[in-house]
Amino acid sequence: MLFKKHSNLILIISLILLMLLVFYTSAKLANFKYNNFMYGKFDLGNMSQVVWNTKHGNFIMVTDQFGNDISRFGMSHVDLILVLLTPLYFIKEDPRMLIFFQQFIVISGAVATYLLAGQVLKSKNLAFLWGVAFLVYPAVGHILTKQTFHGVSLSAVFFLFSIYLYLKNQTLKNKYINLLFWGLIILTLLGKEEIPLVAAFFGIWIIYKFKDLKQGLALLTVGIVWFVIAFFILIPKYEDQRSIEFDNFIQSAEITQVNSSVFFKSNFFLHRYSQLGDSYFQIGESLILHPFKSLALSISTEDKQALIYLLAPQLFLSVISLPILLITLPELAINILSNQNIFAVDNHRVSMLIPIVFLASLFALTKFNRKLQYLLTFLVIFFSIYFSFKTNNLLLIEISKKFNVNSVFARDLINNEYQNAKNDPACINQILRLIPATVSYTGPNYMGAQTSMRVTNAVYPMRFYDADYLAIDLNEFSVHANEIGINKQMQDSVTAKVFSSDEYKIVDQCKSLFLFKRL
Repeated sequence: MLFKKHSNLILIISLILLMLLVFYTSAKLANFKYNNFMYGKFDLGNMSQVVWNTKHGNFIMVTDQFGNDISRFGMSHVDLILVLLTPLYFIKEDPRMLIFFQQFIVISGAVATYLLAGQVLKSKNLAFLWGVAFLVYPAVGHILTKQTFHGVSLSAVFFLFSIYLYLKNQTLKNKYINLLFWGLIILTLLGKEEIPLVAAFFGIWIIYKFKDLKQGLALLTVGIVWFVIAFFILIPKYEDQRSIEFDNFIQSAEITQVNSSVFFKSNFFLHRYSQLGDSYFQIGESLILHPFKSLALSISTEDKQALIYLLAPQLFLSVISLPILLITLPELAINILSNQNIFAVDNHRVSMLIPIVFLASLFALTKFNRKLQYLLTFLVIFFSIYFSFKTNNLLLIEISKKFNVNSVFARDLINNEYQNAKNDPACINQILRLIPATVSYTGPNYMGAQTSMRVTNAVYPMRFYDADYLAIDLNEFSVHANEIGINKQMQDSVTAKVFSSDEYKIVDQCKSLFLFKRL
């Protein structure tokens, strides 16, 4: 009797302790990554610079891949949630503040899942087990340990909490819960530019499932309006500014054979869908008139594998609740239709799929009796752990090592990327200490997180012609330069100019890393 009386408290304490273990492990790994320069400018450095600039009065300004000091909208991203994180930099100006905050919010998704499962399944024991299932879900582990900071990962958890509040309020009809629901929806929308469409599809499901026209139409309207503002007003506004520093680079480097006009359209990322068309209209036309051909041109083997790794841990239960799963269509379309392999279980772009997959799986469970619900839930936890190791989920790998677990998946431990840091931290720190905080700077991507707290923080070779300080690693070629049409030969040509010019002075050198000061 005493155990039954306190069983719910025991479950809650157990879940909290597990969350603390996950946070400790994730934070420790994040700190290791940061100290070993494994984050870089893309994307932690960019996020940090936006927050730092906003704190210092330069609203959402960032140095883009072309070297422009431009609004974050100019990078074709509308993630205003970064503005709300500015207070973190009043506590301490450190990019790790963003990572630790994200980890805290993402891990709190276990609480949201606990509440949601309790609401749907009407069982505190099952709710606890689904809270555990969230923490061992492969995509969650990758967000916590492999990925850098992204606003969309925060939005996924806010959305999960908002779903719970909506379902809870179906019976309570409490205006304060409704206000909290809409507050979380707004926070969700601020995470990334395409998320409003997910909210709109959620509104459609609410109308279909609960015949709630008022809330459903409100979500549909707010989602579409914010999506239109983001994609057709805010992002295109900075189209012309995107090419300014690139043109300066081409002129200063005396390069003539580069054609990067494809990147200077209304949206930088349109080139990812070039197989479908060169504009929003052409892409939409292809999808409407030739849907099967468009899918055949776009869906890759990697896309199919990513979908399996998202659904299989939960035994494909979510497929039973197909109307709920359809809420993912906007996110799935943006990921799967890309001609680049951006859709993967260890990529932040799957973040918004997580709450919907969990919601669909929980509703699917309601079709089974209680014994089957328990059996299926235990299988979900087992296969979540299995696929976590199969996809090298570093969170579970590190925890298993901590407790000396001889896992049947031990072969995957060999692939732990934290066993070897790519760069020499002591060497890089030697150079970093010599770069003043207030100067404009360009350097290797891997230093970009640590150098992010300044107005100009470019990736070399961009801005080599006017940056106050240049860090050049002779063994490093920027993949981001390659993406905008700058090859290794061009970068080497720029480096030769710097070394031979009287305008630059070598401040220090460590191995292949040189620090130059403009005279």
